[in-house]
Amino acid sequence: MNTLIKFQQQRGMSLVELLIAMLLGTMLIAGAVKIFSSNSQALRLQQQVSSTQETARLTMELLQADLRRAGQGGTLGVGVRPVIGWNDWSAAGSFPGLLASSDVVRIGYLAPEAMTDCEGNVAQAGDTIENTYSVGLDTNPGIAALFCDGRVVSTAGAVIAGGAGWPGVALLRGLESFQVNFGTRPAPAAGGRADVNGYGSPQAYVRPAVSGNTTTALVVSIRFGMVVRSEQGIQGVQAPANAIPLLDTTLTAAAMAATKIDNKFPVHRVFVKTVALRNTAIGTL
Repeated sequence: MNTLIKFQQQRGMSLVELLIAMLLGTMLIAGAVKIFSSNSQALRLQQQVSSTQETARLTMELLQADLRRAGQGGTLGVGVRPVIGWNDWSAAGSFPGLLASSDVVRIGYLAPEAMTDCEGNVAQAGDTIENTYSVGLDTNPGIAALFCDGRVVSTAGAVIAGGAGWPGVALLRGLESFQVNFGTRPAPAAGGRADVNGYGSPQAYVRPAVSGNTTTALVVSIRFGMVVRSEQGIQGVQAPANAIPLLDTTLTAAAMAATKIDNKFPVHRVFVKTVALRNTAIGTL
């Protein structure tokens, strides 16, 4: 009798119990895998967004610093102006290879001491630095980037260093649009001051001309904007459903949806900055 009771106490799981245990275990493992996959996807998305934002902000800081130097030091080298802008230059066929519907801006200033332009060309105190920002294709096919072409010019207008040709050095990869607007106010009368009724306060923002800035108004600020995308596609990111307005243009949802990387959509971010021109208070650009 004792032997029979002992045998019954030591018997194993039944087949039904084993199947139920396996089912529960499979469900737990599947849940854990799903959570891990979702967390990994969210991490990849966050990494791409953070990388895009960090690079874009660094580039904007560089542009902002350069724009604040526009016209610095007084009379620039012959043929150099503080700021020149071109609207949709590639669309006009003036310079093939640039990203269609994006703008170009050129900034000039005197070097206060030995320093370099955006490409690393050395300028001495009194030389004119001229940096040109444009958007074109990087060495990786299909990836557009913001480039800067720098050169150093003498007082007489002769090129001392740089100026080998556009696009120059790549600063930010993944641009889908780069736009520039000029903040203007009426130019002062002869002998008048530009700071009457609010120095640096634009009355309107206008796009530069296709052939270059020829406005007779006083340009007191520059507003620039960028639509930047991640360099990698992210699983789970949906096709853009809405257009992105950017200054005087619009990046359509269809244009953004046409960009896929490894059959996945990248994320897009918009950056806009307004910079007052500190050194061009009198006269026109």
